Amino acid sequence: MQARLGEILAIRNLMWSTTESMIRNPDPWLDGHVQPNRLAGTVYSWFAVSQHSRIREIVQEDLGSALIYLPSHAEDFANEELRPYLDQYVRGSRGADSVERVKVLKAMWDATGSEFASGTSSTSGTIRGPARTRASRS
Repeated sequence: MQARLGEILAIRNLMWSTTESMIRNPDPWLDGHVQPNRLAGTVYSWFAVSQHSRIREIVQEDLGSALIYLPSHAEDFANEELRPYLDQYVRGSRGADSVERVKVLKAMWDATGSEFASGTSSTSGTIRGPARTRASRS
C-alpha cells in the first residue's frame, strides 16, 4: 500500500509541477497579454487522462469495500444507538477516530467513485476533441 500511495503522490506532484510551469512560464499572446505555457499544457492534458484513471484504479483496488460501507449521513454519528458501532467498526488506524476516517474515505469516494469522478474519467479524453482538431486550433 505504501508503494502505491507513493505512486499517487508522484502523480500529484507531476500534475502540480506541470500546472506551476503553465503559470510561471507563460507564453506571450496578443496585446501584451500572456497565456499559460502551451508545452506544459499539452503535457498536462496528456497525463491527466491516464493518471486520473490510474489513481482511481489504485484507490478502488486498495480500499475496495471501505468506500461502500460508510455511514450514509453525518447524522448517524449523533444517533446514540449507532455511534458505539461506528466507533468500534469504522475507526481508523493510529488513533484516528471514526469521524476522521469517514471524512477521508468520503473524500476518496468523491474523487474516485462518485458520478463526478466517473464522468471525469470517462470524458477527459474526449472533451478536448480529436488531436487533428486541436492541432488546427493552435
